[in-house]
Amino acid sequence: MMTAVLRRSALAAMVTLALTACAPASDGPLQFTSSEDQVCAPRADYNPAALGTALEYTGPDAITIESVEPVHPTGLKLLDSYVMPVTPELRLMLDKFPPTDQFPDAWLEAKPAGAFTVPTSGSFDLITEVEATGEGDSLLDGLTVVYTVGDRTYEATTHLSLRIVDGTCN
Repeated sequence: MMTAVLRRSALAAMVTLALTACAPASDGPLQFTSSEDQVCAPRADYNPAALGTALEYTGPDAITIESVEPVHPTGLKLLDSYVMPVTPELRLMLDKFPPTDQFPDAWLEAKPAGAFTVPTSGSFDLITEVEATGEGDSLLDGLTVVYTVGDRTYEATTHLSLRIVDGTCN
């Protein structure tokens, strides 16, 4: 017969296992470089802004993007996210939204990122539309991308931050 202490321990172990199984893993096949870069944009020219992130993925199975969330936003709001095909030699880092000045043809092929399945071949950028909503500097420390491969859910965090300022960037 199980004692009350053993029952509580077994219950705690089952709850921990259930919570761990539901949380996205960070060791998935989509990884972003760990450099801590920051781009700056004057609000008058880049609001809303298109922040680009290279989706470098060459795994055997397609990935499906489930969601994109901002990391530590201050005075910045994520409006929408898209996946756009690009050539490997030319990637989007920052532009006005929509990024038709730099990518007039590729933007026509962009698709909403939510539930988008990224093929195992080709080059794609994640384009995030962000808007400065407050006065003064608006900041974003990166993006967290939640995605699935088969029946497993993962998350990966970008390391490119964005600062939108009222004046000029220093």
